[in-house]
Amino acid sequence: MGVKAALLLLVSTLLMQGCDGDVEHYQSSWVHQALALQRQLDVNQSLHRATFIATHNSFNSTAYTTPQSYYDPNQVYSIGNQLRMDVRALELDVHSFYTYDVTTKSFYPELLLCHGTAQHIGCSPFDRPVGDGLEEIAAWLSEPDNTNEVLFIYIENHASEDDRFTLVDLVMESLGDYLYLPEKPGCNAIPEDLSKADILAADKNIIIISDGCSGIALSQILFGGFENSEDSTGYPTVNLSELMPAPQCINNNVLFESSASFIRMQEDRTVLSNLVGAAGKKVTAAEVSNMIDCEINLLGMDKLSPHDGRLQAAIWSWAENEPVAESVFQCALHNSSGRFESESCYRTLRYACRDDASGEWFVSEDQGDWQQGQAVCGAMGLRFAVPFSGLDNGRLLEAKQWLQEDDVWMHYRQQATGVWIAG
Repeated sequence: MGVKAALLLLVSTLLMQGCDGDVEHYQSSWVHQALALQRQLDVNQSLHRATFIATHNSFNSTAYTTPQSYYDPNQVYSIGNQLRMDVRALELDVHSFYTYDVTTKSFYPELLLCHGTAQHIGCSPFDRPVGDGLEEIAAWLSEPDNTNEVLFIYIENHASEDDRFTLVDLVMESLGDYLYLPEKPGCNAIPEDLSKADILAADKNIIIISDGCSGIALSQILFGGFENSEDSTGYPTVNLSELMPAPQCINNNVLFESSASFIRMQEDRTVLSNLVGAAGKKVTAAEVSNMIDCEINLLGMDKLSPHDGRLQAAIWSWAENEPVAESVFQCALHNSSGRFESESCYRTLRYACRDDASGEWFVSEDQGDWQQGQAVCGAMGLRFAVPFSGLDNGRLLEAKQWLQEDDVWMHYRQQATGVWIAG
C-alpha cells in the first residue's frame, strides 16, 4: 500500500471513530427527540403529504472509504448511522460489476453499491456488495426502538437483466420481513392514498421505489413511481434552484397536497460534481427550513452530520427543549411563534379547529381546558386537530395571527413520559 493510500485509510478510520461518538451524543439530544415525535404527526397522511429526511447516494460514504473505493463520497456517516441521525429515505445505486476475492486473488461477477455511470464507469471491484448494505438496514430495523419506523429506499438500477433476479433474492433475504410489496403483478405505482400508517398496519416498514420497474423481476419487490404523478417513474425531482421562499415555493404554487405532487430536492457535494460544474445549489439549514415550509417531501442532503444545523432546521413543530419531561397531565399548545409547548391540560385557552375538506384552520371563540376541545370544534363542524407538516403548521399560525391570538390548544397530549398522541 502506498503512502498516500495508507494516510487516506488512517484518516478515514480516525474520522469514523469520532463519528460514532457524535451519533451516540446526538441520540440523546433534543433535536433527535423532537424529530422522533414530529415523524408521528404525518403517519396517517398520504405519503404525498409526508416529509422524509433523506441522504443523496447514501451508500457513497467516508465510512466505507478505502484506497480503492468511495474516494469521492457524498456522505460521511455509515448507512446505519444515517438512520440513527433520523434519515428515513435512502438511495442505493446497484451495478452489475466485478469484485475481487483476496483469498483466491481473482475477480468474479457481483452486484455492487457503486457511484458510477450507466456503463459502470466509476465502479471499483472493491466497492461494497449490495447485500452488505441491505444487511446494515435490516440490522437497524431489528432494534426494538425502530419497529414503528417507515423507510423509503430508492434503488437506482444498473443491474443486468439476469442479475435482477439475484437482486430480488438479496432484497428478500435481508429485508423481506420488513418490505411492503406491490399487491398486483406488473409494474405498480405507489397508491396515491397510501400512508405510513397503512404500511405499519401491514406489519411492514420499508417501501422501495425505482425509475420504473426494469422488468418482471424487480416489479415483485418495488414500485415504479407514484400513482397519478406527472412524472410516473421514480421520485419526481425538482431542482433546488427553483425553490422560492414560502408561500411562493415553486412557480408560485404551494398546493403540494395534490395527489400528483410528491417532490424530492437534493444536492451533490462530490468533488467530481464541483469540478465539472454540476454540483448546483447546496442544501443549507436555511434551505431545509424553506423546504419544510413548502412541504417538500424528500430533503436530500450530502455530508449530513448530527450537528451541522440542518437536522434542527427540519423541526417545524416543538419549541426548543420542548416537550418538558413532566409526569403530570400534559397537553400541547400552539404558541405565538407557531411552535408547540407542553402545558398543564387544565389551562384555559381557545382551540385549533381544522376543516379537513379545505385544509383551513380556525380558532374557536369558546375557550376552556384541553378536554373540551373536541366538543367545541365539533360544534363548529370542524375537527380538533394538530398540524402534520410545516406547511399545515404555517396555515394555523396565519389563522391565529389574523385573530391576534397567541396560544391555543391542539389535539395532542402526553400519554406517558416521552409518548405523545395526536388526535
